[in-house]
Amino acid sequence: MNNLFYSKYNYILLICCLLAGCVSTRQGAEAYFKSGSIKSQQGNYKGAIKDFGRVLKINPKHAKAYLGRSNIKYNLKNYSGAIEDCSAAIRLNPELTDAYFNLGISYYELKKYKQAVAEFDKSIQRRPQDAEAYYLRGRAKMHMGDNPGACNDWQKAASMSYTQATEMQKKHCKDTPKAGKMLEEAPAQVREVRDNK
Repeated sequence: MNNLFYSKYNYILLICCLLAGCVSTRQGAEAYFKSGSIKSQQGNYKGAIKDFGRVLKINPKHAKAYLGRSNIKYNLKNYSGAIEDCSAAIRLNPELTDAYFNLGISYYELKKYKQAVAEFDKSIQRRPQDAEAYYLRGRAKMHMGDNPGACNDWQKAASMSYTQATEMQKKHCKDTPKAGKMLEEAPAQVREVRDNK
């Protein structure tokens, strides 16, 4: 009987120790995450990457750690690495809007404009008032030869007071209002031609 009590006691003690370890491990992951975020803001990218890496060793399902590390990789011009980390973050948490935006800008920097537009679409779908996403999607569309689409995006961003979009509109969309007016007038002109036959 005495041995049974001690074995149950040891079992309960073991469970308590394991639970306490889990709590401190979780707290450790969050401490590293906060440290990585602070280091990133201070420009200590090497230290931040180490801290985010530690978070991911403790908790490989920490989506925000992947997102934080993707920001640093983007700033270091490691766009492929940023794409990998953003993709991992999205697999873990598809609601991380910033991850779609980061994918968009990373694909844009790699001149993969079609993929950039697709990711900006997802970002805008989740955050429709993000003027910068419209602006950058417009730039990607311009590189793909979709000037009307680019001008529409810049118009949307400009309506949200995004200054760079207004500048792009002035530079690249001079003929867009005229083109729109010509398209509106085209059916009337076609009718005139038919009537004159």
